Amino acid sequence: LYLSYEKTGNKVPVEVFAAILPCSQITYYEAVPSQKKEHLIQACENAFHYFGGVPNAIVPDNLRSAVTKPGGVEPVINDDFAAFADHYGCVVFPARVRKPKDKALVENAVRLLYREVYSKMTGLKFNDLEALNIEIMKHTDALNSRKMYNRNYSRRERFLEVEKDRLHTLPATKFISKSRKTATVMRNSYVSLNNHYYSVPKEYIGDTVELLYDGDTVEIYHKFRHITTHRKDDTPFTYSEKPSHKLSGV
Repeated sequence: LYLSYEKTGNKVPVEVFAAILPCSQITYYEAVPSQKKEHLIQACENAFHYFGGVPNAIVPDNLRSAVTKPGGVEPVINDDFAAFADHYGCVVFPARVRKPKDKALVENAVRLLYREVYSKMTGLKFNDLEALNIEIMKHTDALNSRKMYNRNYSRRERFLEVEKDRLHTLPATKFISKSRKTATVMRNSYVSLNNHYYSVPKEYIGDTVELLYDGDTVEIYHKFRHITTHRKDDTPFTYSEKPSHKLSGV
């Protein structure tokens, strides 16, 4: 799918995310800039809010934004996607490689996307994702409200009757994606992040720790064990300053 700019005539490719619930087959579509993990996570979160609840499990395809190492008995889930699932209280079961039945429903949702959404948008031009997604949502809602083939109910009616109450309640806050950095604890018992210093207990001097941070906090872990948390401070040091003069304390 493309964003088509009316003034210049330029086309910018975008990806389209598709999600479906297994019983009612109620479907959610959203155009996103790319398959990067932040866009995948945001689209999954938007799908949960569209459905009004959280399923027990997410079954993603094996794209790297969700699955670091596919296949085998225990595929490795991307850390950020795993943190997202943990925030929403669900588990991740990636579709098995070369097992098309694992994702048959969403493959059908993709076919419906072409037939019931794309076909209704032929010739339309959109200058931004918001306008494009408003149009996609209009046709998504129509699809979910229309009677299903050989059924006397719609996807939405089926969802409200048998599936909605089985979803878990949405958490009070949305997921905040966090960045990671590996650092070595210096001899003065501090680690550096973006030219700011954060203290660590002295017994970890010389050890490698992992910093998990967002716009507000910096959490520090040693071998997966949380050891301290600081308020994030992006004030950089100048070369003339000593670390001990401006530090985030324990």
